[in-house]
Amino acid sequence: MRRLLLPLIPLCAAQLSAQTTYDHTIPTEYTGVNSYVNFTFPATPPTTGGGTLRLQWAACYSGGFGPSEITLQINTSQGWVTILDEDDNTSSCTFVNEFVNIPAGQLADAIATGGGSVQGRVDVEDGCQPGVGCSFLNDPVVRQLRLSYEVGSADFSNSDASICPGGTVAFTDASINNPSAFEWIFEGGQPATSTLQDPVVQYAAPGSYMVTLIVQTADGPDTLEVPGAVVVQQLPVANAGADENSCEGEAVQLLATGGVTYQWIPATGLSDATVANPTTTPTGNVTYTVLVTDAEGCQGNDAVTITVHPAPVLTVDAGNNVLCTGDTLDMLAEGASLYTWSPNIFLNTNSGAAVQAWPAGDFTWTVTGTDGFGCEASTSVSVTVVPAATTPVITSDGAALVATAATAYQWLLAGEPVAGATEADYTPTANGDYSVVITDANGCQAESATVYYGSVGLHAMDAASLRVFPQPADERLVVSGTTAGAQVLVLDAAGRTVRTQRATADGQAVLNVATLTAGHYIVEVRDGDAVQRVPVVVE
Repeated sequence: MRRLLLPLIPLCAAQLSAQTTYDHTIPTEYTGVNSYVNFTFPATPPTTGGGTLRLQWAACYSGGFGPSEITLQINTSQGWVTILDEDDNTSSCTFVNEFVNIPAGQLADAIATGGGSVQGRVDVEDGCQPGVGCSFLNDPVVRQLRLSYEVGSADFSNSDASICPGGTVAFTDASINNPSAFEWIFEGGQPATSTLQDPVVQYAAPGSYMVTLIVQTADGPDTLEVPGAVVVQQLPVANAGADENSCEGEAVQLLATGGVTYQWIPATGLSDATVANPTTTPTGNVTYTVLVTDAEGCQGNDAVTITVHPAPVLTVDAGNNVLCTGDTLDMLAEGASLYTWSPNIFLNTNSGAAVQAWPAGDFTWTVTGTDGFGCEASTSVSVTVVPAATTPVITSDGAALVATAATAYQWLLAGEPVAGATEADYTPTANGDYSVVITDANGCQAESATVYYGSVGLHAMDAASLRVFPQPADERLVVSGTTAGAQVLVLDAAGRTVRTQRATADGQAVLNVATLTAGHYIVEVRDGDAVQRVPVVVE
C-alpha cells in the first residue's frame, strides 16, 4: 500500500507534499484497428509503483460470427506482454470502456525498455467483413488511451521476510530518482527508526510487522508502507518428555516433539542424536537437552533427566540352610519390595518376603526381588536336607535322670524348659513329668517320652512291711504290705509307666506282667507323700 506522508522534517512543522503524478491521454483516435496498431506514452518518469491504462473501443458485431475481441500489449524487456485480452463484446458499434491495472514491476520494466516512454500496441477482431462496418465509424475503433500512475520513488527489499524471534533483517534501499534522505519506521523492530540507507533491524517478539520507508527526492517526499513486510514466527514448543526413572543396565527411549529436526545434547550414549526418539542405556544420572527446529528454521529446547537406580541387593535368611527331614524351614528375603520364588514347589507360597519350605531332599530356589522403581535382582538359596534326630530315651541313675547321647540337651518339666538343665543327666528339684529335647550334630532336634519323677521332698515309706514277689516275675507281680488305695506303678528302664494298679483294702496289688518284655523294671509305690521304689526282674 502506498500513501503520501510527511516530508523528512519534524512532524510539528510538517506540510503535506506529494510526488508527481503522471497522467497522459493519447489524443489520436485509432480506426480500422483490425491488426496491431502501435501507440506510445511519452515522457514517462521512472516509478516504483503500478499504474492504470484506460481506453474505449467499438467494433461491428454480427451474431453469426461471434463476439468482438480486443488484445492490448506493452513492450518490456521480455518482449510484447499482453495486459488485456477480452472477447465478450456483443454490442455492435457501441463504445466499451476498459480499465487495466499494470503491476509495479511490469510498469517499471516497460518504462525502462522504452527509454522513458511506454510503448504499446492494440488489435481488435470483430465479426464483420472488411469494409462492412458501422455507418458512422471506420470500424473497428480504439480511442481515449490514457496511462496514469503516481510517480513513486521509495522502494526496498529485505533479506528475509520470515524470521525467528531474535533474528535480524537486512533492509536494502531500492528507491529511484536519487533520494537524498531516508527515514525508516520499523514496527516491532529494534531500532524502531533509522536514517541509514540500508539498516539492519532485530525483531524479538512473534508477529507480523509493517515497514515504512520515506525518501526525499527532487520531486519531494515519497512514502512506501508495506504491511507484513516482516513476519516473526512463533518459537516451536519443544518437549523432551517427562523425567524418567531407570534401572541400572536398562535401555530408555527418549521422545521429543515440537519440530521437524532434532539435536540431542550430549550425544554420548544415544543411538542417534538427530532423531526424535533415540535410545540410551545410561550408567548414571544424566540430563539430555533437545534442540528442536521447525519448518521455519526456528528453534526451541527442553531437557529431560533420567535418574538411574541400582538393582536391589537381595539376601535370604534361611538359618544355617539345613533342614531336618520332616521339619519345615522358614526363609526370609530382604532388600526389595516385592518377591517371587521359583520354582513354586515345596513352598507354602511363591510370593512375599517370608516363605516356608519342606523339600524331601536337597533343593535350590531362585528369588527375584523388585524395588519401588521397578528394578529387579535375583539370588538363589539352597537347602540341605539331613536325617531327623533319633528320639532320645530317659533312664534313671539313682536320683538322676539320664538321656541318650547327643550334642545338646534341654530338660523340660511339664513341657516347659528347666533353666540351666542342659546336660545329659539331670537331678530334678521338683516332682513332675519330665522330658528332654536333644540336638544332634546336624542341628536336628527330637523330644523324648515323658517320665514321672516323684522322689523329691517325700518321707520314706517303711520298707520292712513292703513285699514284692515273685522275683523274677513271669506272669504276675504281687506287691503287698502297703496301705489301701496306694498307687503301685511299674516303670521301665526309660522311666515310662508300663503298669499301674491301686492297692486293695488288704494293702495288696496284683499286676499282670506277662506281656512285658523281659528285663529290669522299677516298682514304685506312692502312698500320700511317701514313695518307695523296688527293683524287679521280669522273665
